[in-house]
Amino acid sequence: MNRSLDVLFLTGDDTAHPQQIADLSHLGFQVHRYAELADLYTHVSRHPVPLVVLAGTLPKIHLAAAQLRAMRQTLGIIALTTFADSEARVRTLLCGADACLDTSSSGLELA
Repeated sequence: MNRSLDVLFLTGDDTAHPQQIADLSHLGFQVHRYAELADLYTHVSRHPVPLVVLAGTLPKIHLAAAQLRAMRQTLGIIALTTFADSEARVRTLLCGADACLDTSSSGLELA
């Protein structure tokens, strides 16, 4: 099975970010939605995936980004949240994220 278009999306619940997930699916990505970090970590440890989108609070994103970066150095990590300022974005990048996008970003921008 070709997993090159798999995207893991940490949403916190099943109703969050419907338009972004629909956009990614429409663009050909296979989106796997996770509400819990432990389930996301299990998927990453068992299957190579190119991209993870982390949505939620900054402390949760920072924890997840640091852990995921330690698990897989080549994994693409996008933080999707509301950033108060550039310092918050820099902290997120230092935790292991590759990109910081605002929650209003489209699925096309995520892709």
